[in-house]
Amino acid sequence: MRTSRLTEAEIIVALMEIQRAQKPVLIHCWHGSDRTGVVVAAYRIVFENWTIENAIAEFRQKEYGYHESWYPHLVNILENLDVEAIKSTMDYIP
Repeated sequence: MRTSRLTEAEIIVALMEIQRAQKPVLIHCWHGSDRTGVVVAAYRIVFENWTIENAIAEFRQKEYGYHESWYPHLVNILENLDVEAIKSTMDYIP
């Protein structure tokens, strides 16, 4: 996944891998902040039923290191997640 070109489709693939993986799962990228953060935020929204607003607020916490000036589109992806479609695609069972 390239952070500058990251898409919702790639996030969905990551979520599917997490859903299928043996637990626990470690999610990490080069800095552990941008790709990792957006996938964790999406996970919280889809699997833990967090609000999009709360997941974005956590993603933006300074201590997690999100480079918003470099990758502002990551917040846009989260803001526009079609959560119900993602859950349907993944045969999500709450």
